Order: sequence, then structure tokens, then C-alpha cells
Amino acid sequence: MTTRILITDDTGFPLAMLDGHHGAQHAQEWTRAMLAHLAQSGIADPMVFELTPSEGGDAFRADVLEQIGRIRPEFRTRPDGQRELLGFHRLAASRSRASAAATPEPVRCAHRLVSAPANVHGDRQPIRIPRGRQNSASPLSATDRRHLRRAVRAAQRSPA
Repeated sequence: MTTRILITDDTGFPLAMLDGHHGAQHAQEWTRAMLAHLAQSGIADPMVFELTPSEGGDAFRADVLEQIGRIRPEFRTRPDGQRELLGFHRLAASRSRASAAATPEPVRCAHRLVSAPANVHGDRQPIRIPRGRQNSASPLSATDRRHLRRAVRAAQRSPA
């Protein structure tokens, strides 16, 4: 599974993006290293988003990843003064008509807020790390161990 991470500054200007096919733990380590590098560079309070595109991977790569400078998060101000993330849009590349350049296109993707400044509304959620061959096994819970035992017994009973 591909993990897509977008890091922006506090105004929403994109700074870095990962379209990682190396597993979610790699994406988590990359994000940690990138945030440390940005802190050394003097960029305070970056925002980190985990994106899940509604389109296929090639369309996302061509429309978003390769044109990262055109992607912007869209916020609205809540009555309590916090900014609420509505989604992402892509600025038009055409400079021929002012009306066309002023009309952004929506980026069809779901987003999860991983980290952001305090004035951004929303639950901060860690990067999802599903179990699989790309992610090393973390300690199993009692429920996970029980499901594994049941799967092994079912595999032994089936005439495959």
C-alpha cells in the first residue's frame, strides 16, 4: 500500500511530499527526518497530511505529486477563530485567461491531519501503519494473537 504524505508550511504552501511504496513505517521515519530538517532550516509549525487519492496512483502522481507547487489546502475560519481544513485544490497552470487562472480545481482525495499548529481545527492522527510484508511486526495484542491462532488452525484443517 502506498503512503502519501504532504508537508506544508503554516500558510499551506507545500514544502515536501512523499509517494512512498516502501511501507508506512518508512513514511513515518521520512516524515520525522523531514520535520527535523525543516526545524533546522527555521520553518516553524509545518502541517503534515496523509492523503488517500480517490483516483488511481498514476493520475495522482501526474496531477498532484509532479505538480506539488500548485497544490494548496483550503481553509475556512470557524467562529472560534480556528482554521478548519475543507480539502485541497490545484491552482490552474494556464496563465492565458485571468478567470481560468483564478478558478482552482479540486484535488479528489481524502486527507488525515497528522500534525498542525494549534490554530488548525481537527483531530491529529498518526500515520496509519497497517500490518503487512512492508511493515515490520509490532507487538501483537491478545486479539491479534487469537486471530492468528484461528487462522493457522483453519489452514491446517482445510484440504488445500
